[in-house]
Amino acid sequence: MLHLTSSGILKNTIEKRFGKFSNEKLEGVPILSLPISWSHIPEWTKSFTLIMQDYDAVPVCGFSWIHWLVADIDPTFVWLGENASRLDTSLIQWKNSLTSKQICGDMPDEITCFYGWPRPPDKDHEYEIRVFALDTMIGLQKGFRLNELERAMRGHILDEGVIRGWYGASE
Repeated sequence: MLHLTSSGILKNTIEKRFGKFSNEKLEGVPILSLPISWSHIPEWTKSFTLIMQDYDAVPVCGFSWIHWLVADIDPTFVWLGENASRLDTSLIQWKNSLTSKQICGDMPDEITCFYGWPRPPDKDHEYEIRVFALDTMIGLQKGFRLNELERAMRGHILDEGVIRGWYGASE
């Protein structure tokens, strides 16, 4: 099984600087993505995919909140560094749940096509990050959505790993 770690998750808690209490912002929105690394990679891996979700958001907004999606990560990569969402232009990323007009209004692509920070509105939430090792490059274009990614991955998952971290609703 893929083994995931993050220096931004300490004692099962996501550091404040990777969520709504961050000082690094664009248009008032926190933008600093978590560093993630993985090991125990299957031999035939051709790409990796990352999905970060908040299932604790279901009672608040009616669906799991998608915070970050990355497809076709180079198979020689074994980590995404801190702020890779903004700094690594090779990453093929999707539109996160900040595109929900009913909840967020109209947000610009500079916000919705990258890492969407943890920001629990009601209580502490647990965030789940999954990395999948795939036997192919799936070929999605920037701005894809979760359903497109999941369809493209079908039949191509060699292995997956998960890491979880809590983020507080208040400082």
